[in-house]
Amino acid sequence: MKRSIWLLVASAAVAVCVLAGSVLAEKRAALTPEQRQAKRIEMSTLARVPYDRPNASGKQAVPRPTRVPAAPPSTTALEYDNGNSVLRSGNTGSFMVGNQFNVGGGGNPIGAWTVTGFTMQNAGPAFLGNVYVTFYGGPGAGTTAPFLTSLLIPGVTGGLQAFALPTALTGTGSFLGGIFNSTSGTCAVTSAPPGTPCDGVALDTQQDSTNPLGFHAAQIQFQGFGNPGINFGTLGNLNAIFRVVGAGLPAELMDFSAESK
Repeated sequence: MKRSIWLLVASAAVAVCVLAGSVLAEKRAALTPEQRQAKRIEMSTLARVPYDRPNASGKQAVPRPTRVPAAPPSTTALEYDNGNSVLRSGNTGSFMVGNQFNVGGGGNPIGAWTVTGFTMQNAGPAFLGNVYVTFYGGPGAGTTAPFLTSLLIPGVTGGLQAFALPTALTGTGSFLGGIFNSTSGTCAVTSAPPGTPCDGVALDTQQDSTNPLGFHAAQIQFQGFGNPGINFGTLGNLNAIFRVVGAGLPAELMDFSAESK
């Protein structure tokens, strides 16, 4: 009796397998070779899509979206001069002479900024081979500006030279950057001709020809490392050949950075 039951069950299982095979064969036969190839491509593509785990409600998992990393902040160079060195400031009262960086392309005011480097031109070879480059914050409505940093720059030849800051500077609004105006040697003159050995930024009577933004040469009196500068003043229709590189400096009319959502 038991044997008969087992034989009956086995026969039924075989029948089911044969029926399933017949149905599968019919379905495959119903597909053209082109349809079967398209199906293989579809299944291969789905196999490569990463899926999240099923959620707590047991609903079917959905493909995980690919995240696009945010673009880094744009880095630009901001310059006001036209690269035509004509003179040096004759101020000999412990002044730093450079530019007041307050607007970018299209006259847009500078907002939050980061400065990572600068390009400068001394009026001639440094008198002792090096110069002090100093940065101050904006003077606001007064003539005093907060000290930011000062660096001794060696090997100053008088040509256009680029340097990276050891630590990036950050701030909001206008700021000052330039070279300490030395009184050493032949420098105590109002307009030392280009090439004269002295410490002091080269000055230009022109604006940047590709992006004219007016005149920004300025000076501030040095009061020691860490102390605010005093007696800020502009220098008329001049631009210092002193340029900055970093983020948040609107060198074009508008500047955008991509963001991830």
